[in-house]
Amino acid sequence: MVSRSRDEEMETGRNIHHKRSRELQWSNEASQELLRLRFKTLRALFDEADTVADVHEAWGVVASRLNAMESLEMEELDPVKCSDQLTKLRLQWQDSNTQLHLMMAECFGKQQERRTSFNRMMEETMQESSPKRRKQSEPSSVSPVESQEETPLSPGPAPVSPSAVQREEHIEMSNLQAVQQEPVSVEAQADEEEFPREDEIMRALEKRSEQLERLAQSHQHLADVTQKLMEALVNQ
Repeated sequence: MVSRSRDEEMETGRNIHHKRSRELQWSNEASQELLRLRFKTLRALFDEADTVADVHEAWGVVASRLNAMESLEMEELDPVKCSDQLTKLRLQWQDSNTQLHLMMAECFGKQQERRTSFNRMMEETMQESSPKRRKQSEPSSVSPVESQEETPLSPGPAPVSPSAVQREEHIEMSNLQAVQQEPVSVEAQADEEEFPREDEIMRALEKRSEQLERLAQSHQHLADVTQKLMEALVNQ
């Protein structure tokens, strides 16, 4: 009778440990979402936490966010389970080849695709507004002048008077002066169009500078998180 009760107790203990191990199984996607929520999306909650209750409440928000993600297909999470998983990831950083910073780089790297597409659009915009493309479009605007210059004069009657010849010479001189003056106006118009194009280039460069600054801030943010994790490992 005593041996039977001991066997039942051992079997019950094995069942409890089996259930615990199943509850603590996290997929890589779930771990990445945990890191993203803890160190990026909800980082302000942890930075502003002053008491243990505040930290527990912040972990509660993380757990509720993870529970709302049906794609993770995990059992009901609570603040303790989420905190324990972060501790487990820190141990993996120290004890195995699955380094924590690789997972963090992967989960934070989703915005790099948006940055790459943004940079590509900026480069295309700057190429379209480059001076070479504007110079290629200038001959089309001068073509009416050339067509006017090549238009032959209509032939007049065979005998002409000297006054008619003088009038024709006067008309030819006025046409020649108009042809000589019109390229200047075309060049002036091109110069006037140059300034708004330069403003567009400057605005594009300013946007590019702001994007690079945000990228540097994200790298600094990742470095700060890594430093905090390393300090936590040293303090342990």
